Amino acid sequence: MDKRREVILITGPAACGKTTTAHRLAKSRNATVVHCDSHRYKPGTWDKVSADFYQESVMLAVQRAPGSVIVEGVYLDVSDSENCRPATFNQLLEWATSRIVFKPPLDKTVENIVRRTMNRVRGTEEAGAAEETPESVTRLILKQVNNYAKIIGALERFEVTCSERGVHAEIN
Repeated sequence: MDKRREVILITGPAACGKTTTAHRLAKSRNATVVHCDSHRYKPGTWDKVSADFYQESVMLAVQRAPGSVIVEGVYLDVSDSENCRPATFNQLLEWATSRIVFKPPLDKTVENIVRRTMNRVRGTEEAGAAEETPESVTRLILKQVNNYAKIIGALERFEVTCSERGVHAEIN
């Protein structure tokens, strides 16, 4: 990996603006966006790929991207081997030139999660699963809200790790 190449990591809980920010930055910097969700799930589903496949897929996407790259949706809870191997997180952290960390208040996050989920059910936003039921929508919303505290805790550990490694982090 070229050390002079700009690699920006964007992290935060669900529905906080990671993807929107990544696309705006990519446009202004003529950069490539690597969406971690695109590597984490099997196409067209919410079925997770293996942690090994995820790690290899994300690393190759970052390495093969021409010029600057923005990695959005970096999974921070590295103790959860379903989400991310520590090696994936550590390698991305080593490559990163800067990070953007979103830490929105819970009420705003819940509002965004509900709006996004309802848009997916109505078909006005891309969804992972072909068929959504009221029960599956409720489970999805509750799961994302439950993950909020876990993700915020991971973001706080992430800030410490960034600081220890001397890499700039922008906290919102």
